[in-house]
Amino acid sequence: MATTVSLPALGEGITVAEIIALRVQSDDQVARGDTLVEIESGKATIELPSPVAGTVAAIHVAVGDSVRPGDPLLELDNTGDDPPPPEQPSQTAQTEPSQAPEAQEPPARRPDPAPSATALPPAAAPSVRRLARELGIDLAQVAAEADGRISAAAVRAAAQGPTAAPAAAPPEPARDQGDGQSLSRRRRQIAALMTRSWQEIPHVFQQLEVDLTATEAWRQRHNQDHAPHLSLSVLALRAMVEALGEHPRFNAAFDGDTLRLHQQADINIAIAADAPDGLIAPVVHRVQSLSLAETAEALHGLIARSRTKDLEVDDLQGATITLSNLGPIGGGFFTPLITPPQVAAVGLGQARLLPRYHDGGLFPRLIMPLTVSYDHRIADGADGLRFAQALVRALETPLEEPS
Repeated sequence: MATTVSLPALGEGITVAEIIALRVQSDDQVARGDTLVEIESGKATIELPSPVAGTVAAIHVAVGDSVRPGDPLLELDNTGDDPPPPEQPSQTAQTEPSQAPEAQEPPARRPDPAPSATALPPAAAPSVRRLARELGIDLAQVAAEADGRISAAAVRAAAQGPTAAPAAAPPEPARDQGDGQSLSRRRRQIAALMTRSWQEIPHVFQQLEVDLTATEAWRQRHNQDHAPHLSLSVLALRAMVEALGEHPRFNAAFDGDTLRLHQQADINIAIAADAPDGLIAPVVHRVQSLSLAETAEALHGLIARSRTKDLEVDDLQGATITLSNLGPIGGGFFTPLITPPQVAAVGLGQARLLPRYHDGGLFPRLIMPLTVSYDHRIADGADGLRFAQALVRALETPLEEPS
């Protein structure tokens, strides 16, 4: 019996991945669970295991190909009796190794099949499709961006048609251009995702100060008598749960035409982590159902696994909003970009003792900069400010619940 191995779903918002290694060749014998292909998305490198034992009958992809969920990767001829129904592949994610292997000549790719009536339409947001219809542009003739999606800018450029080349400028004197440096696969994926974020999402950045004086005193007392110790990020996660309970509109996904509000039982917060090979964003799932101690254990475990490259694919999926805490490194206000299809992100800077007017006098207070980035298509300025103010209130109020 023949089995087609296709690319599984890789998480919300991930529409394209790259083939970075083929572990098998045609006619190879494989056992169930053997790694067939290595792929890389914007967040992790994933080894795809074989769902059955058998012989590799055909390979449809080559190293360097871009593939989408559902695309066939290879064919297997099963051996022996019919196997039990295949399980979802247990995908183990790892970050890209710091030393890239020597470049190898990729195997020759099979010729692309002729287009058929069942071919997938070009990837584009509904708003981009509407713009193409208005301008009379065939999306099949428009080049996609690095992430595999067609942008509105590309549609407008196609509508303008080719322009005459400008007159050649006189050559400039030779200048030192510096040493060229190729981007890693991870960096290219991050670049594509952040470019999409900046081009498609009209960001608004609401910045406020948080007076952490009372909260930090409570945290220090708590950590003297309880374990695990609570970091400021743990308290920020709890504050986000409280603020999102008041303003659920910011716990949502937006595809260009439809805002999908997540249920209150699905507050899944991605944590922007500074991993050895670059930014990665593991997810603390269902934060509203966790105690303080459970939140701390979940967060510390994710950060540790991101640094040792032991994250699972489930650790990277399902985020509904993102927290980026640069406080441990330093710095003040900054403007985190939103990861589509999310509609908001929260950024924390370093808390510092600063002079502030309080209780009738000027006193040193522990002040932390806070930024809320949100999608202006789904919320107005007043909505964004109220959400930011709810975060400030929650962070400034010492917690009383036991861990």
